[in-house]
Amino acid sequence: MDLEFTAVPPVLREGLALVEKGRLEAAQRVFVPYLQDHPESPLALSYCGLLTVLLDRRVQDGLNLCKAALRLAPNEQLCYLNLAKVHFAIGDRRGCVQNLHLGLRLRGERQELLMRFFRVIGFRRNPVLSFLHRDHFLNKQLGKLTWRLKSKKLTEAARAALHWPKR
Repeated sequence: MDLEFTAVPPVLREGLALVEKGRLEAAQRVFVPYLQDHPESPLALSYCGLLTVLLDRRVQDGLNLCKAALRLAPNEQLCYLNLAKVHFAIGDRRGCVQNLHLGLRLRGERQELLMRFFRVIGFRRNPVLSFLHRDHFLNKQLGKLTWRLKSKKLTEAARAALHWPKR
């Protein structure tokens, strides 16, 4: 497990390890009861939010839980990472990148986790025809075409990073 937490209760560490291994249903069985006993736990709120979106497909509930976690712990990078994953899962790439940037600004010990997910979702690509502006019609159309050709690989990599089941 590459998540090292000293101040995290053992029950939450178990849930974190399950999420990292991709065992989301088992992780949900750990986080939900913990959250009921500790409703002010930012990590439990954040992970319950992520799992609510990925497993139950209840987007608004998951977003609300993740945002509540950030209100309680605005300096916790994992809360930003989980909110970014939620945004990515619902197709909001801009929200995903925005939250990753906010989390990376904190310069904490979990920097590498944020960077790893940032690498998975990818950076903005250069225009296909560099001599034309990126907003030019040809660049937009060629960009969409090349994106479709690469998107299957990206989608599978992102799904693996989220530990989301294949369609």
